[in-house]
Amino acid sequence: MQTLLDQRQSIEEALQAELGALLREESVELLRLQQLHKRLEQAWRYFDQLSVSVDSSATAFEVCDTWSKALRDDIKVQILTIEAVRSRVEIKKSEVVEAMKQRKVIEALRDRKEREYLREQVLIEQNTLDEIASLAYARRL
Repeated sequence: MQTLLDQRQSIEEALQAELGALLREESVELLRLQQLHKRLEQAWRYFDQLSVSVDSSATAFEVCDTWSKALRDDIKVQILTIEAVRSRVEIKKSEVVEAMKQRKVIEALRDRKEREYLREQVLIEQNTLDEIASLAYARRL
């Protein structure tokens, strides 16, 4: 029984480690999204600076517009990436919960078997003591 419990615990620990890796990946992807938003804000500030500048050219506006469009596309892709990672996180969480349930079932079964064994031992001990007492009583007569 202990071997099975150890196996279930190792499976649960492995799944928790995988979940931890996915959560770290999610935080990295969220950080990338924040960085993309900051870069887009920089592009908008640069565009604002161009609009008030006297010597700005149409090419500079085109470059800034292309840059901001590319950043918006990158943000959309990053959001999709985060959604994919989050779905993998949710799947892994459900796997961890299931592994925990399986481990707890085995622990409950082990505990029940242990209580049954102890009850049996108490009965055996009580029967032995009763028999010894009966023999002692029979000898006195």
